[in-house]
Amino acid sequence: MATGSTAAPGPIDAGVLPAAHRLWGTGKDKGGFVLVLPSKHLESFLESDLCTKRINNISSYLWAVGRPHLPRSLSTQGVLEPLVPTLLDFKLAKDAGLFREDYEWTDWQTLVSNTLEDYPGDTIHNHIPPRYKYGELRLGRLNKIYRLIRGEWLYGYSSLFGAQTYGGFISEHTVAITTTTVYLVVVLSAMQLGMATSANALIGDSTFRRACYGFAIFAILSPVITAGLVVIVACFLFFVNWFRTRRHGQQVNKARAAPASP
Repeated sequence: MATGSTAAPGPIDAGVLPAAHRLWGTGKDKGGFVLVLPSKHLESFLESDLCTKRINNISSYLWAVGRPHLPRSLSTQGVLEPLVPTLLDFKLAKDAGLFREDYEWTDWQTLVSNTLEDYPGDTIHNHIPPRYKYGELRLGRLNKIYRLIRGEWLYGYSSLFGAQTYGGFISEHTVAITTTTVYLVVVLSAMQLGMATSANALIGDSTFRRACYGFAIFAILSPVITAGLVVIVACFLFFVNWFRTRRHGQQVNKARAAPASP
């Protein structure tokens, strides 16, 4: 898309950028991430911060993550004209910080003209990544889709969601086990009541008696088996993370010990 002005862009105010940016190290820092100033590595920061590749990989499933919501940006004709149609509106928008100080009214006019020529009507939506065709995306559902569809069982889409410690992981699943156990107790109580009523036709029903017996065994064993599986998974995650940490440490040490190329 044309940018409107042919002049080189002015410097970006460091106040609108984060304090630090994580970048894959080179040279003596090769083999690990290092913290750098975004203002000095602006291209790599914007590339990583605006990248939607992982979400685009599951674009056909985003309907289950967020409600479709077409972007309301300065890129469509229906928004451009009423938003900043006059020089007075441009000055107000500039005073509000929507434009940088060196951006002029003629630059804005050129941008609007080029945008409407390149993307008439609403055709610009065909060039927008699928992620921006939806509103707020639920991180929990993104994780579920990545685990079920993409096969990334350990972390899903992001490891920031959910339990952050092994104790938290066990506690989180213990709540679900407790809730299920309460439901099983209610069902067993109802079955016991059905068996204890002398005037009830269920007493002589062999099918019902077998069902009560099977469900009672299930209610006894399922919480124990489920809790054991949770502990096994937690131990598995521990050893996986331990192995990855050791391997990563060895790779970093090997990369830093290797002589830097001239």
